[in-house]
Amino acid sequence: MGGKAVKGVDRIYKDEMLPTLHVLQEHLYQALGISIQDVEYAVCGSFLGKESCGDIDIAFDWKMVKFPYNATKENITKRLHDLYVTLPDYFYNKGFDIHSIPFPIFNEQGRTDRFVQVDIMGVDNLEMAKWGMYADPNSPFKSAVRNSLLNHLANQIREDNEVTSDGQVLTFTRLGFDHQRGLFRIRKTYKGKKDGFICKNSKTLHKELICAHPKTIVRMLFHEEIEPSKVNDWKFIWDKISDPSFYLYDRLFAIVEGVVKEMERKELDYPQEIKDYWNSQMEDDCK
Repeated sequence: MGGKAVKGVDRIYKDEMLPTLHVLQEHLYQALGISIQDVEYAVCGSFLGKESCGDIDIAFDWKMVKFPYNATKENITKRLHDLYVTLPDYFYNKGFDIHSIPFPIFNEQGRTDRFVQVDIMGVDNLEMAKWGMYADPNSPFKSAVRNSLLNHLANQIREDNEVTSDGQVLTFTRLGFDHQRGLFRIRKTYKGKKDGFICKNSKTLHKELICAHPKTIVRMLFHEEIEPSKVNDWKFIWDKISDPSFYLYDRLFAIVEGVVKEMERKELDYPQEIKDYWNSQMEDDCK
């Protein structure tokens, strides 16, 4: 996603988007028997909203796939792999189950000699994927900023389950946000395999999906009724969590620390407001 998984592809421009999408829709019907008219898949991200895009993100409900018959996630993945494996620049991200392919770009005159990256991914909940993968076409920042804020906010909703007499946390439970799948409850521990050994980093003991409905997720994260569409805007999230009256305001530093480290690791730009807060905290620590 972002147009970097496949080599030899170009950006697609506004006058090319609809002609290319029409051909892509026919390809998806022939490949999997799914149709956008029947709400079996969706075009996600900022496609059609910007003057140009680096890729096209397609999320489909794997339960609605008609080919192969009696489809499972495993044989759908195999079918797509068999279809695309001969393409010179096909890339399969096994961790996220994303098939990235070079797809011909079309305009009103027909096929061009250029290609765009198309990311095809099966999901359990199309409503969740459309919301979580939404990208504001008017924002200079990637949707990764919004999703990082939501995830690190979720991480601060936690409960210590096992604590030593001197206050050392051994086991805890926290939430985690996955922009394609939903909200998870994650149980983690610092305990090592040997009795009494405490690890520096925690490891996951159990992870379960607890909610895949945007409206409920927003209520659980913000403790109030908010339309999910408002949370598409990173500025809305920032204004909420940086307000001293916010119920997790005392965890703001930890939230921002997680976001800053993630953005820097991914080499992504992020808003000046977050940078200013982070820099002010670092300056205070140096005094």
